[in-house]
Amino acid sequence: MEPRIVKEILDLKVHHQYPEGSTKNEKYVMKRRADTFRIKDGELYYICRCKQNKAEHLAKVVSTAEEANHVFEEFHCSNIGGHCGLEKTHCALIARYYWPGMESDIRKWIAHCPQCQAKRANIKEKLEYSPIETNGLVEKLNGTIQRSLNKIVAGHPKRWDQVLQSTMFALRTKKQLTTKYIPYYLMSGREARYPSEVPKEYLVKEEKVSRLVEMEEVHEGLKKQEAVFTEVKHNMKRSQDNVRKSKVKKGQEDNFQVGDQVLRRNVRQEQRKGGKLEDDWLGPFIILELEGEKAIVGKGAKKLQTNIDHLTHYFQPEERIPAKLQKLSDPSPLAGPQHTNTHPQHTNTHHTNTTSGTSIHGLQRRNGTKGS
Repeated sequence: MEPRIVKEILDLKVHHQYPEGSTKNEKYVMKRRADTFRIKDGELYYICRCKQNKAEHLAKVVSTAEEANHVFEEFHCSNIGGHCGLEKTHCALIARYYWPGMESDIRKWIAHCPQCQAKRANIKEKLEYSPIETNGLVEKLNGTIQRSLNKIVAGHPKRWDQVLQSTMFALRTKKQLTTKYIPYYLMSGREARYPSEVPKEYLVKEEKVSRLVEMEEVHEGLKKQEAVFTEVKHNMKRSQDNVRKSKVKKGQEDNFQVGDQVLRRNVRQEQRKGGKLEDDWLGPFIILELEGEKAIVGKGAKKLQTNIDHLTHYFQPEERIPAKLQKLSDPSPLAGPQHTNTHPQHTNTHHTNTTSGTSIHGLQRRNGTKGS
């Protein structure tokens, strides 16, 4: 959200002042928009409303590109972010922060994350019906932990033990897709606090510690713990039923063209022991030639021949600026250069061009949920 709009809403909520020169209709619209915000400790918060259960919570408004990049780095790229997937990262962010168009921004930034591209899970889709085979819950969780560690160590696999605790914190504080709840919340009865949520100054005055503990959300959380556990069991059963009913679909091939930037599967890592913490994908390479199922890719002076089944598209990382903060006419001074991959015979259309302006009429929009 633009700093100018944040200031206008703050002036209206705190001082009951409208921007100079505002018409009667503009004042009416601004007042309606301001009703969806609340002031807390001098900061502007957005009132998020969930579509499913109509529940409300406050999310701090992010007004600058630097702040948006900082919270994304903390909740996804850092050791305590764990490079979790789209849904887990998105749910963790919308529970605490808000800016217009944040879901599409988060989706783009995760798709362009170099570590997530190089170490993505390889899911083989079967072409015929067969009995459902699943890993044990412990083995499945071990695989999740391994993938997160693989992304965080980033070329230094021997330091995995140094980031294990922060990786576990990342996984415990993200919503579990089967239970629909955060493991930390189920264990302690309250939400975990990330470093960006901890106040810089926290003074205990005359109140006793026991009184402060009673005021914590854990007090109310424990009261409804039994109802939460019942809902968790229901969600788990529904998720298991969906897995049993799901059909195995035939995968679609990627359409590669000369000049595309791609990653090559690290087949050597899959065929030998001790390579679990190496990159699953190598590159990026540029496709130089295509002939049937074979492709010649290059990186500098190095050329390799590989099967196209071992290739996947690579997205060049871009400076993380919320799309709503970019101007329609003049580029924002915060925006970086546009990353495009052009070729005399082909223009790579796999990169996403985001061009949008910020309007006060779009303040109530929030992807996924209304205001969440």
